Amino acid sequence: AIANGTKPSANGTLCAPGYEGALCAMCMDGHFRDNVAKTCLPCEETSDCWVYVVVLVGCAALAYPTYLVYERAKAFFRSKCALGGKEGEENEEQEGDEEESDSWYLLKENAKTVFYTWQIIGQMASLNEIRGGGEFPAPFNHVVRALEPLTSLDFFNIFHVSCWMGHTTYAHRVLFASVMPVLGVAFSITTFVLMARKPSVGIKLPGQAFSKERLKRDWIEILLIKYANMAMVFTFPVAVKTYLLSFICNSYDVGEEEEELKIMAASLSVECVHPLSFSLSEPHGGIKVIGLVALLIVTPLILISLYMSIYPIRHLLENRTKRKCSPLVDFIISRWKPLKWQYAFIDVVRRILLTSGLLLMPDVQSQCLLAILLNVGFTMLYRESNPYYDDATSDLDNMCQWSIVVSAFALLLEPVLDEFESESESDVFTTFLVGILFTVHVLVIVMAIMPGLFGD
Repeated sequence: AIANGTKPSANGTLCAPGYEGALCAMCMDGHFRDNVAKTCLPCEETSDCWVYVVVLVGCAALAYPTYLVYERAKAFFRSKCALGGKEGEENEEQEGDEEESDSWYLLKENAKTVFYTWQIIGQMASLNEIRGGGEFPAPFNHVVRALEPLTSLDFFNIFHVSCWMGHTTYAHRVLFASVMPVLGVAFSITTFVLMARKPSVGIKLPGQAFSKERLKRDWIEILLIKYANMAMVFTFPVAVKTYLLSFICNSYDVGEEEEELKIMAASLSVECVHPLSFSLSEPHGGIKVIGLVALLIVTPLILISLYMSIYPIRHLLENRTKRKCSPLVDFIISRWKPLKWQYAFIDVVRRILLTSGLLLMPDVQSQCLLAILLNVGFTMLYRESNPYYDDATSDLDNMCQWSIVVSAFALLLEPVLDEFESESESDVFTTFLVGILFTVHVLVIVMAIMPGLFGD
């Protein structure tokens, strides 16, 4: 990003074409940042956003049909291997139908667990880089870079908003990060109010929020509320991180004695103002005002909305005999035991702390240490309280927690690679570290898939 290998200035006059800002780390207007290569490309070049769209749509379209084909084949071979007789085939078919439902639901739960894990790992790597730290050793860093836009749901970068909006600042990013969770809350509340005006039909079973008749009649509204709530919960931690980054600055030595230049960590073209200054006449002051307003309004709004979606039906949650209780919140409740529904809130707090709370630490080393301590603490809490609905979910979640610990250790040890006396020693250590990272995360994927395909 530096032209002709010269040292960059803070105003970016010596930067290569397409770059600007301190250390030439920002993309100029008319350019977007490639998510994998981390380079600035002209907006006229082919965007990679279509790749993420195709991947998401393709996975969503093929996942369930593929699973159904697998289940039908498994049921067929099981029936052939059964003791024989019509009765045995009927029993096998009935058990297969029940197992299909449970297995598919468990597979979806495991997919959410893996998503949350990679969301945390991607944000840890992003924060480490923003605060001036290194990244994961190659080629693991390429995997994290490729998955980070998907797991963070950073639509600002995925769809290159800066290209079709023209000139953008970090204030636009803060506002854009608020769109999805705020729209999720508004859409969920509005649809729920409209649905509540309809007369009740049918009789609700114990531990169920809706009768079968109402589920059938209002399935469109229920589906819309469910996905609005999911959008709110999935994007909330990253939105909070975006708000907090409005206040984080990095210091750079400008060569004069006892003088430093402070630049926004998330927008290296903006010079920081005094921490207590919120002057709208300064670019950073305006960004801080927008970030503070979003933090004080959007964050409580989402937490209250989540609370009001779960707390009024707590008696149903505690009396349920199955995973499901209300399709509006089953995606966040079903993994917990009936009397442990409070862990839905605890887990949201865990994700916020590991994606946003790390910014409270002064440097990258303390960020990694805090991530390790938080994960160890939550792992011990979950192991002692055993809040999970089944053992398979418990085992996978605990493994995911430890995979985050291993990833945080890898980021913490990254500076050690530069301390080796010879390049061969550094290569050996890097290979060992990469091997551990891939082994742990492959094991997580296997643990996520196996129970859903072959049962507990």
